[in-house]
Amino acid sequence: MVSMQPMRGSNPERWLEQVREGMKVVDASGEDIGRVDYVQMGDPEAVTTQGEGFTMRGAIVAGPGSATGAPAASGSGPVIAAPIWPMDDSTGPDVPEPIRARLIHDGYFRVDGPFLFGKDRYVQADVIAGVRGDTVMLRVNKDALPVKGEGFEE
Repeated sequence: MVSMQPMRGSNPERWLEQVREGMKVVDASGEDIGRVDYVQMGDPEAVTTQGEGFTMRGAIVAGPGSATGAPAASGSGPVIAAPIWPMDDSTGPDVPEPIRARLIHDGYFRVDGPFLFGKDRYVQADVIAGVRGDTVMLRVNKDALPVKGEGFEE
């Protein structure tokens, strides 16, 4: 394993611009933590994500009748079936604040965890140590990365 030191004082967005979907991701210990499945460049204007909560992208609207195809009762209107939820991170990463705001501000990519039950993790641009070939190398271990859907109070 070739070791790379992070480029102090460099622009982390430079590394993020080289990251592409499907690239292998290894942490600082050299462990394969999965493949890139979503990349989002930073938005320096995003000081906060307040008021930018999850929004529904749309719904399937069936004509008169029910979602099961049964005949409509007289005078009934359209039936709204299950919503279509976005499958990407276009509404932001699935982590609690203030981590979410920082990821959006600085830029990030999501790593699809290895194997069937691997955890999806978010990688902020400033923890990228380098990009070589089809591999993204990080300067932190996987345990330092936010995990998709974890960390919310119940």
